[in-house]
Amino acid sequence: MTNLVLGQTTERIIRPHDDEEPSSEVQHGLYIVRGDNVTVVGLVDEELDESINWNEVRGAVIGGVKHSA
Repeated sequence: MTNLVLGQTTERIIRPHDDEEPSSEVQHGLYIVRGDNVTVVGLVDEELDESINWNEVRGAVIGGVKHSA
């Protein structure tokens, strides 16, 4: 496990297709992620990222995670 300290972070809230509210972005700036919450880390293609209108992106709801005791 490893902890992450991320700078200039943006949380993207992607809404499902049947939600009337548009998807949105929340600027967090500095963000610390505990190691047991890290799954994948990678670089962002900034040119591609800036070409996407994130307010129009929709997605399916992801189910919850069940942890065994």
